Amino acid sequence: VTPEQVTAFAASKTRSGRTASTAFQSLRLAALDTTFTTARHLGLTGADPTRRLARPARAATTRAGCTPAQLNTIEALVRDYGLRYRAAALVALAVIGASSSEIPMVRIRDIDNESAPAMVRLPGNRRRAARSVPVRGFAAEVIATRCAYLRAHDADDETLLVRPGQHGQEGICWALRELLRRGPDLGAITARSLNACAAAQRYEETGELAAAADLLGSAN
Repeated sequence: VTPEQVTAFAASKTRSGRTASTAFQSLRLAALDTTFTTARHLGLTGADPTRRLARPARAATTRAGCTPAQLNTIEALVRDYGLRYRAAALVALAVIGASSSEIPMVRIRDIDNESAPAMVRLPGNRRRAARSVPVRGFAAEVIATRCAYLRAHDADDETLLVRPGQHGQEGICWALRELLRRGPDLGAITARSLNACAAAQRYEETGELAAAADLLGSAN
């Protein structure tokens, strides 16, 4: 494998036929770098075509990331709003890796332990695989509170944690924006931003890109 082949692979189109973003190209290069580094350490090869390859420059973007400080602000905002409400559950599910289209499909039966949840089953969609993801801390507290609230109002195992409303996925995104507008400098944060934070935290904990990808249900 030559450096030219690695560069061409990184820039190739995705399975859906779309041009790979600079972030996705960097992810491909990082995966190959890990593969060849491991192979060298095992003595399987002495070559590494990924060494000294420049990562593609990232274009400026208006999409916000989500810093630890912003996550703390969001947690305080949700606590002030009320942990039992729909918007709080929406944030909690996004924080553990649920996409905006998965959020309105999670039911009470998808939670392993309503009073002290440790895992939540996410349904997947056409881009993400169905999977079980860990839940803890603030997100676990919100989900437990939401379940107790719904049960007190005659919910059964099939009850949705977050009802989509008449506007479906668009309504989910709107509800999140409306909640985050209450806080400083949070208006550009989306469910995808919160998903990215969850994946980054997973990577920091495990040191494995595959673990972060699994959290998001990514086949890539």
